[in-house]
Amino acid sequence: MIKVLILTNSFAIGGTEAALNSLLKMMNPEEYQITVLAITKEGPLLKEVPGTVKIKQLLFTKSKYRIFVSGRKEKTDSIKTLAAKIEKKYYYFKYKQNAEKNHLYEKILEYTSPLEGEYDLLLDFHGYGYFLTAYGAECIKAKKKAMWIHDENIWWLYKVVSYLGKYDKIFCVSQAVKTSLLKNFPEYKEKAEVFYNVTDTERIKRMADDALNDERYRGNRKILTIGRMEEQKGYDVAIEAAEILKNRNIAFQWFFMGDGNLRQELEKFVKKKGLEKNIIFLGKKSNPYPYIKNCNLYVQPSRHEGYATTIFEARVLKKIIVASDIPSNREQIKTGINGYLEILKGEAFAERIEGILQGKEHTEKIIGNLENENLDFAGEMKKLDKLLKERK
Repeated sequence: MIKVLILTNSFAIGGTEAALNSLLKMMNPEEYQITVLAITKEGPLLKEVPGTVKIKQLLFTKSKYRIFVSGRKEKTDSIKTLAAKIEKKYYYFKYKQNAEKNHLYEKILEYTSPLEGEYDLLLDFHGYGYFLTAYGAECIKAKKKAMWIHDENIWWLYKVVSYLGKYDKIFCVSQAVKTSLLKNFPEYKEKAEVFYNVTDTERIKRMADDALNDERYRGNRKILTIGRMEEQKGYDVAIEAAEILKNRNIAFQWFFMGDGNLRQELEKFVKKKGLEKNIIFLGKKSNPYPYIKNCNLYVQPSRHEGYATTIFEARVLKKIIVASDIPSNREQIKTGINGYLEILKGEAFAERIEGILQGKEHTEKIIGNLENENLDFAGEMKKLDKLLKERK
């Protein structure tokens, strides 16, 4: 039995967390003895973790240090939490993070309890420059260690670059991510490898058949966009495209699913443009698949991605996709073959969406190609076996 420890931040609703759950389901419990160690052992996706997986929470000498590294926004509903937030700001000011040494993480490691025992394989799945990478490098005994990079925008890597030498492999979720990594850190050429996010396609199809009881989700021309409401996801471009479509008297309803720092700002922008009847904010959904299945068009105007999980899910459910023409999306979508890629401008998205809604595009061919796509991840899972067999 291969002992595996996987590091993650939490079990919140997000592409990285969904990808982790899919990976866990792909790992044969008769072959792998899996433990997941989370900064916070909570979130909607926790209930979907296979029962054979042991779940632990990272231990700190004091609970305030969890707040320092969790990355989540803590509600100031107590004096204790407020004090921790203030002290967190002090720590970030006093202990600098740079490419030579992350003094903040080094300090917090002093207040973190290491796990006992040794593992065959450590997977720092979360990445994103989180404290977990430092913890995995310094506090975990494992024969082999690998970390993940989930986005081609790797500005955050400086926070953990001093720990990369302790990892045997750097898995990149797309060729675009690997290219970005090696452009900035060519010295890791031998360690970098593409590992596409494995996805439980049968689960997606099964969950897509769940009843959809949402009175807001109506109309014969439903456009859907899913993602965190942050600058990366390009919701502003979607709103610009929606305004153009409305001015051209094109009937449609565009649904935004997700939440984030920019939600209130986006809602005000929609109201300012007079698009309240055309753009509907759905909030977070634990099961987005019935919405994808029942939309007429899936649109993803992201500025950058690692490997867009939502685009892949839309492919699984055979939906027409319009996405931004960025390197990672080119690995999934070929214009006119299984979807459409457009430059990141509202006008370009509006033109393509209008053509699809008005029946000017030959979408039957695309749907036929989607029906025949082979979405198999057996080759990705073999990369873990290969890593275990490689010599130090």
